[in-house]
Amino acid sequence: MIYLIFALRRVYQQSWARTVSKAVVLFACETLLFIAVNIAGFIIAFAFV
Repeated sequence: MIYLIFALRRVYQQSWARTVSKAVVLFACETLLFIAVNIAGFIIAFAFV
């Protein structure tokens, strides 16, 4: 998360507030996608048992 904030800040050269808000949104989307993929994997795994 910290690296993401500094990387976004360096690449886009925007304010800290905008950079942190972008990082939070990206981190939340990544976390939700990770959870969704894991749930789908469990459903598929148990469907074939």
